[in-house]
This record gives sequence, structure tokens and C-alpha cells, in this order.
Amino acid sequence: MKFKVYVDYTKEETPRPFYIGKGSEKRVKLEKRNKLHTAIVAKYGLDRRVIFESDDEIAAFDLEKKLIVEFNTYVYDGGWGANFTLGGEGGTGMKYPNRRGENHPMWGKKHTEESKRKNSESNKVACTGEKNAMFGKHHSEETRKKIGDNQRGWHQTAEAKALISEALKGKTHVCSDESKKKISESRKGKEPWNKGKKIGPRKTKRIFSEQALKNIATAAKNRKKRSSADE
Repeated sequence: MKFKVYVDYTKEETPRPFYIGKGSEKRVKLEKRNKLHTAIVAKYGLDRRVIFESDDEIAAFDLEKKLIVEFNTYVYDGGWGANFTLGGEGGTGMKYPNRRGENHPMWGKKHTEESKRKNSESNKVACTGEKNAMFGKHHSEETRKKIGDNQRGWHQTAEAKALISEALKGKTHVCSDESKKKISESRKGKEPWNKGKKIGPRKTKRIFSEQALKNIATAAKNRKKRSSADE
């Protein structure tokens, strides 16, 4: 099997590289990669150039990683491009280090304000209005049912609850005056989404687990006790 490395350029007067990829002949022929890639192609066109071909997949991965850095197409480093990883992670089943924690390229680093601005602008291009994948679409009843079934009855594990509890100890859940002021300023002049709308009854009956019902009852009893004590 031949492994190819390709570079996607815009069709501008001065072409710009915006995506580096690696794959088989079949993958090279597929134009779509991700939402940002699709948005750039829609605006500037696509000129895909295969620059490397080999039986050695490791060599292809290494070149892919090198070119992503060289052409600065990695989105999260503030680059102008559509690569959301640093390469070397193809779907062929090969084992590569986990990219979480200290193995992640951004471990211990912070995005600059300029980088944040560029990421924000890229997301606006890719995900707003008609360029959003769900623009003008609606989930079917079957899809809604699947989403509901997937969420219903879901609970945090005991270990997760313990970690959350430990992390929240000593912290208050009340916004600071500064946060309240920022929230207030951001909402000024905006019309509430539900203004003039009537909220009807739930279309489906919510089903609680036995444990959830016990928790609700216990919480209600505790509130009643506190209220009586305050009096």
C-alpha cells in the first residue's frame, strides 16, 4: 500500500498552504476534511498537491508532522490553516502516544491574545450562518429519541462525584461583583430569547431513577428543616 502526503493550497493569486494531510489514494481524492477546511475551500478554492509517496508509513507520518510545523497550519498555535492536530495520528491502527496531559503540545502553555483572536475568527468563518452544519436542518424524531434515551438514567460514578466534591471544597458558587457587572453589560440591549413566547408542557414525561427520587425527597426535607430552624 502506498502512503501519500499532500498539501492543500488556496487558488488565490498567491496560493497559501492551509492543510497538510497523509493517506491512501482513496483518501487523497476526498476533498472534505473538517468544517474549517470546508469553509476555507468555499472561500478561496482548493489546489491539492501530492508531494510524497512511499510504502513506509512512518516516513509519511514524519513528513506530515514536519510540514504542519513548517507551513504553520496547526489551528491551536495561531496558525492560518485547518489542521486540528500536529499529525502522525492516522486511522490505520498504529500506536502513537496519548496526546493528553504532558504529551499534549499545549501542555504548560497559554494562547496569546493574538492566537485567541485568530482562533475566534476561524471559528466564526467555519460555524456561523449557512456554513454551520445544522443550518436550516432539524433533528428527526428518531434522532431526538436516541439523544433522550442516551441521556436518561445517566449518573456520575462515585469516583467522579468524590473528585468534584474535593475540587469544590472551600469554594463559593456566588459570582463576584465584577463577574455580575460583566454579565449585566453583555446582556444590555439584547432581547430575551423567550420574550412573548409561551412555554408549554413537556412533551415527554421525565423519568427519574429510584436513587434520584430519594435524593430529591431528602433535599426537600432538609430545606424544610432549615426553614423551621430559621423561624
